[in-house]
Amino acid sequence: MEAIGCPVNTDCATYTLGIPASNPSIGTFNTTGVQQPAAPMGGAVNYTLDAQAFVPGGGGQADCSPSDLQTNMTNTNTRSP
Repeated sequence: MEAIGCPVNTDCATYTLGIPASNPSIGTFNTTGVQQPAAPMGGAVNYTLDAQAFVPGGGGQADCSPSDLQTNMTNTNTRSP
């Protein structure tokens, strides 16, 4: 089956990546059971996606050239600096 939008004679796949919409809320553990984490930091949430192409059943043998690509994106689908 060929994925929609793939160039002819190429192997590709479509995917959906679910990511949090805000930065994490971080706090210190408290033994009394009352936790008060700080509010999440504002601004864009930046992510780095690392995709690696390999031969299925090939013991990790790389496929394609280059076989490893990274992209940085924010939660608003804009490239981060």
